[in-house]
Amino acid sequence: MHYVYVICFFAFSLVGNAQEKINNNKVSVEGKSYDQLANEIYKFHALNDTISVDVLASKYLRKGIYDNDSIRISEGYLFMSGSTLEKNKRLKFLDSSLFFCGNKNKYLVPASTYLTKSVIYSRNSDYKKALNNFILAHNSAEKSGNDYYKSLAKYNIGIIKSRIGLHEEALVYAKDSWNYHEKMPVSRNYLWSLSLLSSEYSYTGELNKATDLNTKGIIDSKSVNDTVLYSMFVLLEGINQYHKKNYKSSIDSINKSLHTHIKNDHKVYEAASYLYLGKSYYENNEYSKAISNFKKVDSIFHINNGLLPKSREAYIFLIENAKKTNDLETQLYYTNQLLKFDNLLQNNYQYISSTIYKQHEQPILLSKKQRIINVLKSNNNRYLYYVSTLMLISIVILIILIVNYKKKKKYKSKFDELMSNSNITSKYQMDKKNQSKSIDIDEKNISW
Repeated sequence: MHYVYVICFFAFSLVGNAQEKINNNKVSVEGKSYDQLANEIYKFHALNDTISVDVLASKYLRKGIYDNDSIRISEGYLFMSGSTLEKNKRLKFLDSSLFFCGNKNKYLVPASTYLTKSVIYSRNSDYKKALNNFILAHNSAEKSGNDYYKSLAKYNIGIIKSRIGLHEEALVYAKDSWNYHEKMPVSRNYLWSLSLLSSEYSYTGELNKATDLNTKGIIDSKSVNDTVLYSMFVLLEGINQYHKKNYKSSIDSINKSLHTHIKNDHKVYEAASYLYLGKSYYENNEYSKAISNFKKVDSIFHINNGLLPKSREAYIFLIENAKKTNDLETQLYYTNQLLKFDNLLQNNYQYISSTIYKQHEQPILLSKKQRIINVLKSNNNRYLYYVSTLMLISIVILIILIVNYKKKKKYKSKFDELMSNSNITSKYQMDKKNQSKSIDIDEKNISW
């Protein structure tokens, strides 16, 4: 309950400040439409120009308050969340957006608001809250018929499934997301969707498909000068080369991408780089380099609990190495780290798996089940209609046949009776004729 009051207080305090600015400078609210302001916000957001985004988002919010339009106010707070990198401040803006949106479902809100919240939680490895918001985003997009936000929600649910090692299931979501984005122009969402599909193909053993997609991703990311996504596809192909047992190629690709992940503080991708560098060095018989990279995986685990399930392999190698050198203290340390890792993974796995099924997949299955039942009912109704019609036609035909049969029988009876009478008359006439003939002959004979 206190949480709701905090949101309300924060929202109305900002509204008050914005309203005061409107009273002091009404001209700043006028001049540009909501769409014009939004387009400029998107443009400067793509350039990471948070100062310009802040100015434009503030104008958008003030215009919404001036027009007393709750949806525009909600969108204004959503845009304000993009003007800062501070997690708590962003979440407050987003909660204000949800407050003013209420139960309404428009193109932008609340689906985009939930998505933004979920991405923030996901980046901070709070997968439970991230998942809840992704599902809310998907359901909101479903209600408003917004395929774009539905595809983004599916992409992110696929990411979380991949994070906990459910790669076959993640592949389904990756395909759904890519089916939407592949028809669109090259963008960051397009490239992220492509990268997830490539990753899941690699994890599920379809390595050539993964290579084809990585090649496409490298070309497309270059075409839009996106160095972050370019490095992502280089890393993915490095991991894919490891699965293909091309260890030198794997090491070369991963090392080329590593600097970008470190620079952008992408800890999960950095840890994945160290893991597969370690595994490739190990397969290449460069054991000291392998152990060095596995230790770097653990150093990231100290500061970020959101490592991929595959990262646990680093601890297996480190424990085995400690056994070989009979270093019991090191062996105990990495064993404890592995237990901690497994406990975290288990908690996330159970919650995420059950939540995705109960809140997202089960309703979809139940909906599909109901549609099948409705179709079957419809088919049964049609079948009953056809059977009833056929039976009625059969009965009518049977009645007609019976009537015709009775008529024929009656006609036959009359015919037989007539024929019987005709035979008697014929016999009589024949006898008479014979009699006449007999007399004629006699007379003739007499005349001779």
